[in-house]
Amino acid sequence: MTSPFRPVPDLEAPAPHLDTLAMTQLIDVGGAYPERSGTPPVNTLAMVHSFAGHYPAFASATCSGQPLRVMQNQALMSLFGPLYGGDGIETIDLPDLRGRTPAGADPAGGHSIGTVSGGSLTMTYMIAVEAGSGPPGSYPMLGAIGLFAGGFAPSGWLAADGSPFGIPQNVPLFETIGSAFGGNGQTFFELPNLNGRAIVGAGAGPGLAPVAVGQVIDNSASHLVSGLGINYLINVAGAPPPDGGNGGFPQSADMLGEVIAFAGSAAPAGWALCDGSLLPVAQNEPLFALIGTTYGGDGKESFALPDLRGRMLTGPAR
Repeated sequence: MTSPFRPVPDLEAPAPHLDTLAMTQLIDVGGAYPERSGTPPVNTLAMVHSFAGHYPAFASATCSGQPLRVMQNQALMSLFGPLYGGDGIETIDLPDLRGRTPAGADPAGGHSIGTVSGGSLTMTYMIAVEAGSGPPGSYPMLGAIGLFAGGFAPSGWLAADGSPFGIPQNVPLFETIGSAFGGNGQTFFELPNLNGRAIVGAGAGPGLAPVAVGQVIDNSASHLVSGLGINYLINVAGAPPPDGGNGGFPQSADMLGEVIAFAGSAAPAGWALCDGSLLPVAQNEPLFALIGTTYGGDGKESFALPDLRGRMLTGPAR
């Protein structure tokens, strides 16, 4: 298998200019409690979902730092307590991603969960290292990146911390992500290393320097948090999510308008790269009804997908 191109950084070159794109960030406040082992990767309580629409799907909560009563939220209290604010006795706060990008936890490097620094909020980035339990195209799938407000990776997920894996023992995962994030591509490969880093969409956005999958981007005056190039995808063929529910996402869902980071190079069926492509309204009415011209297009014949190439994803500003 040919490994994707991974550029050697030029230590004399300035860090590339990056941008950000704001999008609805939702946290599961009513879903299944995360298992520690024995199950495939699923959506769980306290996972964060990026959504190109403009409402709290499944009656979930926006990541706006709002306080919750501990008495009514014992499960969330047990997962992250007052890491994001609150006194931990009567109240806890939800993560606040307004105008911030998530960065991976790295306690050894001073990035403990809940740390706000340089326009970022530190949380747990993880990767699905097994196939999900849902039908093909549903999230989570093998190689999907997840964001979790707790301090561990639930069953079926592993921390996105650059750990090495032997190829013979992990052929499906290697066939999905290759050695774009490290390894020799013959005997071992490495998981994406998001410790202390945010995700930067791979590709070349308009006016932005190209970013390769697996490229490490050091922080600079234009972006205060380090980054790692990974493809961003949007679901273009699933069902529109309801605005009602118990606050929890289905354990496996093909949700129209969901945006995910994916460590593979090829988009699974039903997903498209977040590259700003124009789609015809007539052939994509459900998605157009969901996102309209938020990301571009004339709104009559065409509309645009989000363009996250060379960009970090944030929640809407305060």
